[in-house]
Amino acid sequence: MRTRTTTGYLATALTILALAAMPAFAAPLPIDATAIPLAAADGNSNEAVILVYLGKADGTPNNWADLPGVGTEPNSGVELKGSKWSFETLSVPNSYSGKVWTDYRKIEKEDLKGQLRIMQIYAAVNAVSVSESRTLYVLRILPKVGFQGESKTPLAWKSGTYTFRVTYKDGVDQGTALGTLIIP
Repeated sequence: MRTRTTTGYLATALTILALAAMPAFAAPLPIDATAIPLAAADGNSNEAVILVYLGKADGTPNNWADLPGVGTEPNSGVELKGSKWSFETLSVPNSYSGKVWTDYRKIEKEDLKGQLRIMQIYAAVNAVSVSESRTLYVLRILPKVGFQGESKTPLAWKSGTYTFRVTYKDGVDQGTALGTLIIP
């Protein structure tokens, strides 16, 4: 009898420990993104924008999101490392690439897929009333090519669909949106 009671207590204790050790689930932050080509078109390097709506964990709009600073190089764009924002180019048209040195011992440069590079993030605020405003975060993007952590060179847009992911993480709460940019 004593063994059954001890086993029951042990099972209960292990269950409680397992539940306590599990990480708390983060609340999903409401986020939505849409891209607008503006004057970006096949063959040019003009700017496009991504508009991001960002909410708080309770569903109310986040009008005061932390904005990352600009990188150390004038044309390097926004420095996302260490910020609450992250961005990733997921896919680009096949012909959207540039020539780079992949190895200094090689005679010719090789093709490297281009990226959407965020040059600036700012808040566009629309005051609805004295006590209410609506905010969209504008991500200015340019076509660039280069390795991660290194300077990027300009690249011409190619017709097609570019897909991306934008994420905002505030403490343990996180929101991610997938979007597409279509260049005519």
